[in-house]
Amino acid sequence: MQMENLSVNELEELIKKYEGKIGDAKNMIRRKNNEKINYVQNWFSGKIKFKITGCYYSHNYRQNLAGSVGSYYKVKHMVDNIEIVILIGSWPVKNTYCEIHKLENGEVCKTFHNYRNYPHLVEIYEYYNKEENIKKLFAQTDKIIQLCTETNYLNNLPKTYTFLLSSPFCRDISKIIAHKILFFVFYFFTYSNRFAHFFTFLLTLIASLIFLLFYFLRPVSRRRMARLI
Repeated sequence: MQMENLSVNELEELIKKYEGKIGDAKNMIRRKNNEKINYVQNWFSGKIKFKITGCYYSHNYRQNLAGSVGSYYKVKHMVDNIEIVILIGSWPVKNTYCEIHKLENGEVCKTFHNYRNYPHLVEIYEYYNKEENIKKLFAQTDKIIQLCTETNYLNNLPKTYTFLLSSPFCRDISKIIAHKILFFVFYFFTYSNRFAHFFTFLLTLIASLIFLLFYFLRPVSRRRMARLI
């Protein structure tokens, strides 16, 4: 449809027709972006082996002089009634960094040098103080962000849980299976939602068949056997 061939009245009608849908789409984008960030934060929280009080992820949070943007994770933690924050960040044209600071009134202040007295803090600092480990972390993060942005991965994850949790596998194993299978299926077919829908359907079908197989082949109790006889 060429806009120049439409009258003013027709253009106004066109705006009215799609005005509501555009607003709904923008609200949906905001909601999905929030879900995406929450998913990334929960994913990184699961990689930390000690108890934390908060985990935040920010992308494009600031622009430097070279015009590039950075990303960082901010992890809050308590040690001996001292609130600290671990900052793990990366710049495309600058060195990566891992810093541990004290928090006062919610604001980052001086460096927390006493982290050396806490083995779990030494471990995470030494690991993420290596450039290759931080680059690996943000490469994985970028893959997840891309996956959640370009496919309906997060929408299909609860559906996969439903099918796998009805299987004879334990719940924890079912969740691991759901995450691993869906992640690789959607990642390798990121640029084709048609393939993603097909493989999601195939996955749920296989899960259903496994459940039915175990249901009918499960051991039959003596009481039930007596009924059947």
